[in-house]
Amino acid sequence: MDEAEVYIQVWLRPDGTYQLETRQGSVNTHEQTRTVSRERVAAAFTGWLEEHSGDGDDGWRTPFRWNQIGSSL
Repeated sequence: MDEAEVYIQVWLRPDGTYQLETRQGSVNTHEQTRTVSRERVAAAFTGWLEEHSGDGDDGWRTPFRWNQIGSSL
């Protein structure tokens, strides 16, 4: 069964980049992006928390180019 999962996570890769991932339910909604900016990662986490607590929208996603990775899992 495909459990509905909603989360944001980050991985500091060995090359010094941040791999940011988010999922909004099924595996088909799992996306990732990369950045070198710690500030952009922090802003994404804050924006995600605001969106999911009802105090904001999904505008935090705009600065990134997202790639769907659910099919590769």
